[in-house]
Amino acid sequence: GSPFAAINHARGTYTELPEAGAKVDCGGVLYRVDDEPVLLLCGTVPAYRDLRSGDVGRDVRQLNRNLHNPDDDEFTWTTEEALQQLQRDRGLDVTGELDADDAVFLPESVRIAKVTGELGGPARPGAEVAQATSDTLEVQVYLDASQQGQVRKDDRAQITLPGNTSVKGTARDHTGRDV
Repeated sequence: GSPFAAINHARGTYTELPEAGAKVDCGGVLYRVDDEPVLLLCGTVPAYRDLRSGDVGRDVRQLNRNLHNPDDDEFTWTTEEALQQLQRDRGLDVTGELDADDAVFLPESVRIAKVTGELGGPARPGAEVAQATSDTLEVQVYLDASQQGQVRKDDRAQITLPGNTSVKGTARDHTGRDV
């Protein structure tokens, strides 16, 4: 699919950047600015404001989903406690609030396709730091109708990539269901 743009919101210096090909899960550290972690959180609403107790909205709902809280669009004491635990686990200042520059929201866990920020370079709000794609490896193979009977549910597939690297997977149909 098309790459997602990871847009930085922090000011400072890039002190750690991901490598192309690296996988970053939701809740993981995507990169560092002034040695402070910037998290990857999953959701479709970009970070556009600081989030704190009492805030309400779609951005709060997606924060709650990242924190494994019920689908609630309000920043409550349970949001604050779960966020404090995530901050502790990831080396952020434990405030119970999420500053817009503490996280990048992308739709899902990602694999870094290209790093556009420069290690030691200036981190500027609004600048792209990386491009990423889904971390789900997918290969589409189009079979003639005469060959489709040769592929069955749970058939194992092996694909050899350039450089002689092999990837194994399970056959699925065009909707993503097992065939």
